[in-house]
Amino acid sequence: MKKLVLTGILFLAFIKLNAQETVGGRVLKNTKDKTYGKVEQKGDETVDKTLDKIEEGIGSIFKKKDKKKKDKKGSSQNESDNGYQSQSGNGSNADSMPDFSSYEGFDFVPGEKIIFFEDFAQSQEGAKPKNWDGNAEFTTTTDTETGQKALSVIHGGGFFPMSLKTLPQNFTIQFDVVAQPDVANGTLDLRFLPEKETNLADPWFNNVTQISFSGSSQIPKKGGSSIEQKDANGNIIERNDAERYFSEWHTNENPRAKISISKIGDKVSVWINQTKIWDNVSIFNTNIKYKLAFHFGDYFIENISFLMMNLKIATNAPQVKNDIAKGKFITANILFDTNSDAIKPQSFSILKEISETLKASPTMKIKIVGHTDSDGEAKSNLELSQRRAEAVKNVLSGAFGVDVSQYTTEGKGESLPLNKNANASEKAQNRRVEFVRQ
Repeated sequence: MKKLVLTGILFLAFIKLNAQETVGGRVLKNTKDKTYGKVEQKGDETVDKTLDKIEEGIGSIFKKKDKKKKDKKGSSQNESDNGYQSQSGNGSNADSMPDFSSYEGFDFVPGEKIIFFEDFAQSQEGAKPKNWDGNAEFTTTTDTETGQKALSVIHGGGFFPMSLKTLPQNFTIQFDVVAQPDVANGTLDLRFLPEKETNLADPWFNNVTQISFSGSSQIPKKGGSSIEQKDANGNIIERNDAERYFSEWHTNENPRAKISISKIGDKVSVWINQTKIWDNVSIFNTNIKYKLAFHFGDYFIENISFLMMNLKIATNAPQVKNDIAKGKFITANILFDTNSDAIKPQSFSILKEISETLKASPTMKIKIVGHTDSDGEAKSNLELSQRRAEAVKNVLSGAFGVDVSQYTTEGKGESLPLNKNANASEKAQNRRVEFVRQ
């Protein structure tokens, strides 16, 4: 009977040890061999004690191994997290190329001289944006998706930046819009008024050129836009043949969009994201100097949620070829993520122009110089400007095929400002990249 019991115990021990051998490896195999020797020398009691010790030993071994694995895994995870945070912290992204694929047909080129920039960063949450006025009900809020400050329209009417004076003859305008999904939205009007006009919040303007946008229209899943010009008596003297409809911006389908406008002489072109919806429409009077005001028509809609961000108005089309021939081309239109050297895809148009000029003179030596505004610490800005200059060099080579073998880079940080960095517009102008002929 004892032999049968002993045989059964040995069989179970063999199965248990053999199963654990596949996990524990050779150490357990040696332990198992020694156990068999002890079992042969002693009886049932010894077997029980030995097996108990084996189980304790096996458990101890596996606990140690599990702990080591966990420690190793934890260490690896920490290293990975630290590396990621470090990369995020210093904004380094020099080895990756921006995805320009959706911008290759985008022919909007912003002006190089920034005359007005507003990111609402200096405005207090819940208060009317600083240096803005009007009879609309609007406030400063934070866009939950981007974390950026924005002008939020709550109830319709006019609103305008008080520091923006008369517009130049030729200009570009860009801004981001967000129409809150499942919330009714009205129409946003950009109103270009004669410089003598003082009441910029008047909702019934005459003698106005107006470009209108809506995140919804009579066409399902499409937004709409119209352009018109009124005389001093309010009569429409010029209007596009038909309202333009687009899917690039819609209250529910695509609530976010960037609007870009380019005026040259009497003509205007308009883009929603990368799609041109108006092309060289003759609508402006070249004998009039214009001011700009915004109007949001809610048309008795009670529930409104509309955001506007990153308003930039500029003039002077880039003269890349001429400026480099003279010795230096300066641009504030190579855009980067905040505190990062990652180039935004929206920079495609200006980078394309620069690359075409540089490829036409392959033996030319160029120094690419990065500059920042005065926000943050001087040392960090110096390092950031160097990384950004290097990132531009890498993108020109990797994405545009420019031979940069004779190019050098340098970062100047905040040390050479073009102005006093007194406001958002001046800071935007200081965040620039220079191409200096050597």
